[in-house]
Amino acid sequence: MRKWPYAGFVFFSLMAFIGLIGPWLAPYAIDEIRDMPFAAPNSTAWMGTDYLGADVFSRLLSGGQQLLLLACLSVLLAWLLGGLLGMLAALKGRWIERMLLALADILLSIPGLLLLTLVVTVSGRGYTAAVVAAILVMVPDIFRLVRAATLQQLQQDYVDMARCRGESLAAILCREIMPNLLPLLSADIGLRLLAAIFILATASFLGLAAQQPLADWGLMIMENRQGLLFQPWATLAPIFAILLLLIPLNLSLDGLFVSARRRYAPPVASFSHAQSIADSRLNIQQLSVELPEQTLINTVSLQIKRGEIAALVGTSGSGKSTLLRAALGLFPDTTTAIRGEVWLAGQSLFSINAQALRKLRARHVGFVPQDPRLSMVPSQTLGAYLRWMAARRGLTDAQRDQQVTSHFRQLGLPDDAAFLRRYPHQISGGQLQRVMAVAAMLGYPGLLLMDEPTSALDGLSTQAVMHWIASTARAHQMSVLFVAHDLPQASQIADRILVMSEGEVVEQQSTQAFCARLIPRPVSACSMPGCLAPSLSRKPPLLRSSCVLRP
Repeated sequence: MRKWPYAGFVFFSLMAFIGLIGPWLAPYAIDEIRDMPFAAPNSTAWMGTDYLGADVFSRLLSGGQQLLLLACLSVLLAWLLGGLLGMLAALKGRWIERMLLALADILLSIPGLLLLTLVVTVSGRGYTAAVVAAILVMVPDIFRLVRAATLQQLQQDYVDMARCRGESLAAILCREIMPNLLPLLSADIGLRLLAAIFILATASFLGLAAQQPLADWGLMIMENRQGLLFQPWATLAPIFAILLLLIPLNLSLDGLFVSARRRYAPPVASFSHAQSIADSRLNIQQLSVELPEQTLINTVSLQIKRGEIAALVGTSGSGKSTLLRAALGLFPDTTTAIRGEVWLAGQSLFSINAQALRKLRARHVGFVPQDPRLSMVPSQTLGAYLRWMAARRGLTDAQRDQQVTSHFRQLGLPDDAAFLRRYPHQISGGQLQRVMAVAAMLGYPGLLLMDEPTSALDGLSTQAVMHWIASTARAHQMSVLFVAHDLPQASQIADRILVMSEGEVVEQQSTQAFCARLIPRPVSACSMPGCLAPSLSRKPPLLRSSCVLRP
């Protein structure tokens, strides 16, 4: 399935290229009469003639240029208008935002065909009316999309820093916001081009855009439809041309504009390596994850055995969260290369399909994200989320209720029905983080991955949660890999400590050995330069009269 987007993009590019240079490839002029109307294909007219006797093949080659150029122009103007209005609404807010949102709602409420008819009624038939209608159809969606993305960008610290520096609104838009909207543009532009081609072709088919003697695929379908039984090529040829343009473009949108190309280079496992895979819940070997201009993970190897609790520590940005998600087979969309191998519950993540990977994660892995509010559906209650997680683990209702009640009581959460009917925004961040931990623990999966599971908790609650994680994991022989910033706290429950720096695991040691190396040796007074050693005489040598630090 990975090949379809690229094949679609190649075929679309070929069709677009032929459509753009088609007028120069046509053997005859578009208005040159070659034979009687609806003549059958012959040596001078390969696809026969149309309702006027013109060569169908020549008009077919000439009919795609205007359609493609005007579709690209429509998308460009729609994105300029919708993008600028979306950023303006997000930055200014107040009455400007309310007015633009109301206008977008009005345009969205009008069907596209009716909007096209209204524009043609006002401005008359022609390509100009069709382009304006296409822009008006696309602008509301683009406006809402850009507004939402800009509002998200405005919450980032670098935008606040730009405001503190006194930068102008135009500078903030150009330097801070617009570069971060480019991935959104690349993912959306294909959809808009698809919509623009369809709108313009429909307008020409209805006689509202292209007019005689112009050659246009939509116009050719409308003109020759009455001769479909006599000379089908005059009608079917432009239909096939539009389909061969839209279908490959639609296929290419499946992956080319959203997911970057990923290259896998899994190593070959030896017998001893295969034995270590069977003995571990998570086995990562020589894993590297690369972006176009950055290496997120660089040749990382680690193994989490059955019943082992390991802590992953390191500075911010060292790749801890990325490694945790890589263990689940989750990689950034802009990843360009993935090398190495990941075995989860004895299975290679890169040798199974997406459906098998989802089942593997659901059955054998529990995951607690760093920010639970971004991971739960806002419209889903806590009880519904727990029921869904329990069903994925194959638990019965009785087993689910028993485990939820037991875990909630240990963590100090209410176990009544009213609490389970609440939504994520109705409880505190600490409560939500504990609910996510309980959901990950349901059914006691073999591996538990936790990204700072106590970041929203106070000191006492943190100790209780960490003790609960350790006791539950050891009671059910679960393996745990968790990200932590508090080293003393992590050392209380972890069997092993892994240190990450700049995308590499630079150190792996047992907790006892790691902590022993960090504890400094006691410093005696006699080891300090200039200090007197204790004496057995009756007069203490460190009194004021004999101290080297006396005034």
